[in-house]
This record gives sequence, structure tokens and C-alpha cells, in this order.
Amino acid sequence: MLDFNTRKEGTAIPHRPMLHIGRGIHAKTMKRHSLDKMTALQLFKENEVFEILSDCYESVQLDGDGEILDDIDALLRNNGVTIE
Repeated sequence: MLDFNTRKEGTAIPHRPMLHIGRGIHAKTMKRHSLDKMTALQLFKENEVFEILSDCYESVQLDGDGEILDDIDALLRNNGVTIE
């Protein structure tokens, strides 16, 4: 799991913007699917959602939250997760 609270040695850009985006998407996923915090967090960890968001940081900034949430839903379903 990536640690979004710390900055890697020698990097110019801290991971804090990704922390904000990751938390926001996590909260919206919880609301969209009526999940409690720990269940949503476990789904994100098991399916590497935070890592994917980090890897696609530039796209995440450009896409709307609805599109990102739809992509996360598709990822979870493709990985066998049943969500409402």
C-alpha cells in the first residue's frame, strides 16, 4: 500500500494531492454503494485502487468523479466483487 502521507526521498512533488483525491473517491464510493469505511477500504486495498489512482494521477485530475467511480465499479466487478 502506498503511503500518501510521506514524500519519497528526492522527489519534488509530495503525494498529498493524491491523498486528497484518494480520500474523496473512497468517500464517494462508500456513499454510492452504502459501504462502511472499513469495507470500502478493504475493497480498495484488495483491488489496488489507490495504486491505480496514483499511477493514473494525470487522468484522474482530468476526468470527472462520476467517470472515475464508474471505472472503479468496473474494476471491482471484473475482479469478482459484487456491488450494488
